[in-house]
Amino acid sequence: MRGMATPESIAEGIATLRRRRLTGRHIAVETDVSAATVSRALRRMGLARLKDIEPAEPMRRYEREKPGEMIHIDIKKLRRFDRVGHRITGNRTRQSAGSA
Repeated sequence: MRGMATPESIAEGIATLRRRRLTGRHIAVETDVSAATVSRALRRMGLARLKDIEPAEPMRRYEREKPGEMIHIDIKKLRRFDRVGHRITGNRTRQSAGSA
C-alpha cells in the first residue's frame, strides 16, 4: 500500500535542512514529519548520506610521459643508537622502561 507523496514544500525544507548537515531525526522534528518520511525523501533526492552532500575531492595524480621523470624519495629521521642492543649481545639485563 502506497501513501501520499511528500508535498514539494516539505521536500524542499528537508533538502535545505540536510544541506545544513542535520541528521534525519533532527530534520523530522524541525519539519514535523516522521523520520521514515524524511529518510525516504532524502534517499529519493540522493542526500541520504552526508558524503553525498559534499562529494570527496578527486585524487590528484601526476602523469608523466616517460617512466622515471619523477622520482619518489621517502625521508625519515632515524634515532642514533649509543650501544649494541640485546638482539646482538643476548644481554637483556640493561633494559628498563626509562632508558633508550
